[in-house]
Amino acid sequence: KQNDILSNNTSFSLINLLTNKDEFPFAFESKNFSASISLTSRIGEFNSININRIKFPVNKFYCQMDKFKWYMNEETIELSNANDIFENINSESVVNNFFSLDEKQDSLQFNSLSAKFYLNQQTILCDKVKFVRVADALLYPDKTTLNIKAYAVIDSLNNSTIVANYNTKFHKFINASIYIKSRNFYEGYATYPYYDRDSSLTLVSMSKISGENLITVANGEISENSQFKLSKEFDYFGKIEILSSNEGIILNGSTRLKHNCDYDKSWLQFQDTVLAKNIQLPISEQPINSTGQKMAIGFLWHDNIDSLSIYPAFISKKLGEDDIKLFSISGYIEYNQLANEFQIATKARLS
Repeated sequence: KQNDILSNNTSFSLINLLTNKDEFPFAFESKNFSASISLTSRIGEFNSININRIKFPVNKFYCQMDKFKWYMNEETIELSNANDIFENINSESVVNNFFSLDEKQDSLQFNSLSAKFYLNQQTILCDKVKFVRVADALLYPDKTTLNIKAYAVIDSLNNSTIVANYNTKFHKFINASIYIKSRNFYEGYATYPYYDRDSSLTLVSMSKISGENLITVANGEISENSQFKLSKEFDYFGKIEILSSNEGIILNGSTRLKHNCDYDKSWLQFQDTVLAKNIQLPISEQPINSTGQKMAIGFLWHDNIDSLSIYPAFISKKLGEDDIKLFSISGYIEYNQLANEFQIATKARLS
């Protein structure tokens, strides 16, 4: 046809007309595709029996696709792979088809079933991106889309989900806003869904999360007035840290027991790794509360100047700083649901 261009094997490139054209003469490059271009509809269709490499020089990326459509008037190109199925993609068997050409990104790569290239914006909108593996984490973009700008800059992934690490999948973060810098590094902030022993959910804000050197680390701070509970029996406030290699959460703060006994209910300082489904908290030989005051567990001797008395304490403040311990205990404390009581012993004994 007079207004059609047909070819069984063609090299097709689009010239870069924007300000960085001297650095990147071409915005789009492809080879070994059959072509059917209509100058009437101003649409070009390109297909290949094999999956071929398509370069985006300005974006410093290339992809492997077997078909694309060029819309001349809109200055866009839609790319896809004919036989890929989104539901079949998983972290164990994914075949990546988008690859960074930027040396600083350490061969960053991911799978995208379709994409749209905007020539006048120098942007690739990748669609049906199930996840991107960065450091030791799987990053799940919101609405499965990811945007690549010039010079391999990837827009922040807002409202995304993080699973770390990709083998154990110990931890999941939601509502994340993250910036992917390379195949081995990402950073941002997120929310950690904390499920206690009874599967009650509390959302914990993590002010910083990053993946570097093949480990994800997240940090946050839980305020005293947030009324956060490790379980129904243990209140908590203080620092929280999560390592992808550790099934538990690392706490450095203070806990308060929930009970109806007639004891002072002070905050006990501690630092340890805690498993949400089996709360066991350390009690040192010299326990202190959140303000640094001495606490006690056991029986103490109190001097009232004109009389002496013996009184019990259970993770509570001493009546006097110099009260003498007649009997005390240290180790770990847990709440035994079957016995309906708090128990203190060594971890081995509690287990």
